[in-house]
Amino acid sequence: VEAPSGTTVRQMSEKLGLIEGVIAKLPSTELDTFTSSAGIMQEEPNDPNTKRGSNYGIVMIYMTPEQNRKRKADAIIDEVRQGCKPFMKEFTKLEFTLARTGPPVGKAINVTIKGDDFDVLNRISDEYKTYLHTIKGLKDIKDDFEAKKDEVRVVVDEKTAAIAGITVYDVATTVRTCFEGTVATSIKKTDEEIDIRVRFPEALRNNIDSLKRIKVANRLGNLVPITSIARFEMTRGLSTIGRKDWRRVVNVTADIDEHAKDVTSVTVNRGLMEKFVGVEERYPGYTVSYEGEFKDTQESVQDLMKSFIIAFIVIYIILVALFRSLVHPFIIVAVIPLTLVGVIWTFFLHGLPISFLALMGVVGLTGVVVNDSIVLVDFIKKKRVEGLSPVDACVEAGAMRLRPVFLTTVTTVLGLIPTAYGIGGFDPFLKPMALSLSWGLAFGTMITLIGTPMLYVMLSDVRQLFYRQDYQERIREEFSTAAKREMEEEIEHKVRDDLVAQLKKEICVEVEHTVRRQVWEEYGKAERGAKKGPSGSPGGRGKKKK
Repeated sequence: VEAPSGTTVRQMSEKLGLIEGVIAKLPSTELDTFTSSAGIMQEEPNDPNTKRGSNYGIVMIYMTPEQNRKRKADAIIDEVRQGCKPFMKEFTKLEFTLARTGPPVGKAINVTIKGDDFDVLNRISDEYKTYLHTIKGLKDIKDDFEAKKDEVRVVVDEKTAAIAGITVYDVATTVRTCFEGTVATSIKKTDEEIDIRVRFPEALRNNIDSLKRIKVANRLGNLVPITSIARFEMTRGLSTIGRKDWRRVVNVTADIDEHAKDVTSVTVNRGLMEKFVGVEERYPGYTVSYEGEFKDTQESVQDLMKSFIIAFIVIYIILVALFRSLVHPFIIVAVIPLTLVGVIWTFFLHGLPISFLALMGVVGLTGVVVNDSIVLVDFIKKKRVEGLSPVDACVEAGAMRLRPVFLTTVTTVLGLIPTAYGIGGFDPFLKPMALSLSWGLAFGTMITLIGTPMLYVMLSDVRQLFYRQDYQERIREEFSTAAKREMEEEIEHKVRDDLVAQLKKEICVEVEHTVRRQVWEEYGKAERGAKKGPSGSPGGRGKKKK
């Protein structure tokens, strides 16, 4: 909020109270709280465009979470804007800005004009603003050029001042003391030291006549009227001068209405480029660039495309190393471009734009959607080695691997659906990525089950057509190699079983001999004991023990 120059802080607080009255009428289900500040206009902490002064102010409105209210933030802002129309004349500038979550990306339309003369810069900015007003769906069209404000310049006659024993510095110090004040002394109150600043009262500081009654002390301590050594000029000066790359700059900005259709930052900026294609030729020495959200989006998309290509190449290289083939990995990664069709239809049916966060979900989708293709191609390859034709191998793979592929996809999609639709909590960052991953994976699975076997059969037919003899020899070699491997494994198992049986037999024979020997030894001991008799001598009178 900006009021006319000369507005005091108290007056600014009263003007902000008018806005607060409109905000207080919002229902409690939509309004959480709000704060207002007079004397400063700062949208974000450490904002380089912060403005300070008694005629500046800001009102911050905090709304309830989006899932707890029926209307969106833009609709609430429109209501507040309509409510403030009766007293718009109280302010020189009254803007409404919706704070976006996430890192700042600038305005949707931001035209930066650089040059040396502000008159020419304003002329170019007026052309852009006039054209932007003709586009439906734009709001808050403005530039950041600060209008010139009234100022009083004190021009000192140095000769007359020198005769009176006064310097330009003395005049400047005296004027500064009268209007801004000077710390004359300080007092201590408990543990706090308070400065005492001496200056004109507020009524005199806002009156130019009081400036003419100032007297300046010379070197001898005599007071000389300022009117005798200086004159006063009423002019209009710039409060701030924006610069970029050491040149003066004016930014023309605008926002897009959320209810507007077919109007995006990209379309508007491209229209501006086409409309003002020769503006730099008409104004030599002045440059125009298109920044803000448009430039940030272009740079982000370019970086994202590089990441997508790198991920695609890395996935293909890993698959080549696993399958030891160039064709089979191609069949697997071919499903990735087809999955993008599902993502596009998903956002089209939901009425949402494909944002940068949605493209991030697509990059993550490339590493997930290939899993089903890997399962199918690996199973088909095994069946081909067993001797099945390409068609039979694909049919059996589709029948045998349908349940694992389907269940894997269903569990993943069901886990993403709550995040995609805000069930249990809404997050504007995760929603586009979850939509891309969930529905892209669901569509990609259907494409995989149908397209992967078809592509495998097609490539097999092409290879047979152009490389029939070599292809048949390779298949025959694979079959012979597989048969040889199976025979070797069978022989190995048979030899192992024979060895185990022989070993068991030898162990049993050895155990039997050992047991027999122990039995005979025990039996011999018993016989010898029986022959000795009870007295211990052979042929004793006692009975024999058998």
